[in-house]
Amino acid sequence: MPDRQLPERDPDITPQIDTPVIDMQDLEHNPTRASRVNNAGVKIQPTEEKMYAREDDKAREAIARFEEELRKQPPS
Repeated sequence: MPDRQLPERDPDITPQIDTPVIDMQDLEHNPTRASRVNNAGVKIQPTEEKMYAREDDKAREAIARFEEELRKQPPS
């Protein structure tokens, strides 16, 4: 397989990539009533515990089905 040839470039021209700059201001930079976030009354409930409990239940059910299938197999 022949080697690929790169296109010839002018050595005086250097590639330039323009990266946009996003100007972000911290909300607490100039704390005022208008710039503050009100989180009064917000309740945070852990969702991970419910998710893990659901996964545990599914795993137990899968193990129970597997054990039932093993019991149905004739002895070797």
